[in-house]
Amino acid sequence: MLHCAPRYIDCVADNKLILITLLVKLGVAAAMASALARARTFQRLLFAERRSRSQTVALLAFFLVPLTLGVWVRITVSNFLAADISFETIILLGLLLGPGWAMLSGLVLSAPAVYNHEYLALPFDAMLGLAAGILGRFVEKEEIWDFTPFIDLSLYRWFRRVLRQPRFDRQFLMLVLIVGFEVVRESLRRMYPGRLFALVTDSWGLQILVWLSAPVVVGIALKVWNALRLEIKFEEQKHLLLEARLDALQRQINPHFLFNTLNSIASLVRSRPELAREMIVKLANILRALLKDHDTYVPFSHELSFTDDYLDIEVVRFGADKLRVEKDIDPRTLSLMVPSILLQPLNRASTAARSRCAAV
Repeated sequence: MLHCAPRYIDCVADNKLILITLLVKLGVAAAMASALARARTFQRLLFAERRSRSQTVALLAFFLVPLTLGVWVRITVSNFLAADISFETIILLGLLLGPGWAMLSGLVLSAPAVYNHEYLALPFDAMLGLAAGILGRFVEKEEIWDFTPFIDLSLYRWFRRVLRQPRFDRQFLMLVLIVGFEVVRESLRRMYPGRLFALVTDSWGLQILVWLSAPVVVGIALKVWNALRLEIKFEEQKHLLLEARLDALQRQINPHFLFNTLNSIASLVRSRPELAREMIVKLANILRALLKDHDTYVPFSHELSFTDDYLDIEVVRFGADKLRVEKDIDPRTLSLMVPSILLQPLNRASTAARSRCAAV
């Protein structure tokens, strides 16, 4: 049952309701983190190395709009206390964005609570944002993304690790401070009933679970986003590897092709000057395409134009009676994006095969 103060909405829930609230809160945190992660704009803003002020405001909007509504739902809907995860959100924003933005977020998220006469919410949330932001400046970014509330419980392994490489465990510091913030909030709630929201129970075992739920919620959100961050970084690495391979292929092809083409032009300058001129124009087109900075993926029509110039030069080199090119191109494929110099290896292979046949 609920025991409510007479002059304001401030209810101390029974143990069963608190336990249900903690379980639902974990689900709400996971659902919110997953829903935000699906938005491409949110991904771009969250994982950006540097953000402008307008971009940071846009990123804050992804958090503050739904979660401020969650605080309002907690106030207006009976027994739905799990909708309010503003405490954990302020900590997240402090760790990821810094103290200034976290304090601003605390002021926004506390607005519905202040309207509900929870007057300590505003100063507490502002100070929480400041403290979380300072903690985020002290801890490395990779350590923030790797944060987990499930610390190594083996004292033997912890002792060996500290002896082998002595260092301050910032992961443990984050866990202790987040729990400490929750303890402070619960203490203020007991001292000033109705002026600050917190889950309070007379059961010490359940109260400890309440304290530990905050780092678990923070850890869930960071784990969801870190998995996405690592996936994006992996895709970027694959993209860079493809670019490196294409660049190596270009460097391998250009010297041989250029040497052979110049020899062919030199042999045609006196006997067939017009044909030599056409080969120079086509060679210039190829070199311009190779030297120009371009994306890894290009329209298929551009790739086909590059290949046409390449094969026209090869036809002149070997003769129309020895090398004939037939194309059957579906017009619908011309606008498709394909890897740069996709057809070049095929051209080179067919030319090499023709060279062997000519030698025989």
